[in-house]
Amino acid sequence: MTHTPPTADTEAAAHEAAEGVARAVVGDVSGGALVWIVGADAADFLHRLLTCDVRGLGVGRASAAFMLSAQGRIELALTLLRVDADRFVALSDAPADVRGALDRFLFSERVEMLDDAAAHSVLTIQGPSAPAVLEAAGLPRPSDGAHATGHLAGLPVRVWPSARSPAAGFDLLVATRDVEAALGALVGDGCSPAGAPALEHLRVLGGAPRAGAEWSPDASPLEVSDLWGVTEGKGCYPGQEVIERTLALGRPPRALVALVVEAEVKVGAAVHDPSGEIGRVTSASTLGGGPTYALALIKRRVAESDAALSIGAVPATRRPRVAL
Repeated sequence: MTHTPPTADTEAAAHEAAEGVARAVVGDVSGGALVWIVGADAADFLHRLLTCDVRGLGVGRASAAFMLSAQGRIELALTLLRVDADRFVALSDAPADVRGALDRFLFSERVEMLDDAAAHSVLTIQGPSAPAVLEAAGLPRPSDGAHATGHLAGLPVRVWPSARSPAAGFDLLVATRDVEAALGALVGDGCSPAGAPALEHLRVLGGAPRAGAEWSPDASPLEVSDLWGVTEGKGCYPGQEVIERTLALGRPPRALVALVVEAEVKVGAAVHDPSGEIGRVTSASTLGGGPTYALALIKRRVAESDAALSIGAVPATRRPRVAL
């Protein structure tokens, strides 16, 4: 498959990101995992492993979902689409072994799993003009919590809302590894192509978490995104006791914040307040000689205060995050 090439020139990437803020951009975000889970017991099987209410997820609906360790830490961060009563597709931005992780818990259930990343691509349209881009391409505009089907350049497509930028947008699952025709059908008035650096910059600019970065084995979903993808009161999944205990006792000890810093910042850098170190940077992006936009998991008591923050010796200013 031909991917949208990462832009080597950071000034060009900065221009692409600016287009995503002002209008809309489209790019290829393939490279993660895609697994079909099918069979008469598929819903029950997934329901007892994931944090969301899979049984209650109707056909044509979409949900974030997590698979947790016994300690309540994230093993998989997924988007789950229910295609029909007995068919689901699970996607992850990270190249995770989704099938292998789920297969550990498959015993006598009537369930089959198929890795299908080799036959599909994932595109994203991000920016305030994203709905208009879908309309111009003749694609449906699904509501939050839903996915819809259509055709793009003669190819079957599934579309669902996604938050990968300050204005959010939509992801498209395209039934091909050759996405050039699909990308070409979306580029035009109001929509420009964007490479990986610009798409990553838009994500961090909007404060949107990503599998493998914020959603990682070092974090709980409640720290990163509150109840996003977690059905409160749902039992019967690994790590459920930790999640419910955390909710019963209050809120988790850390929270994700979006920051801007007038200096270069690396992932893993320490974040401080006047009392000392209070967290670490999980994502950072700088383009075109501008400031660094960063995400960081920090102590919740500080995140909910107005305490001055810094990364290294440089002040860090808080920024709003996109609603998931």
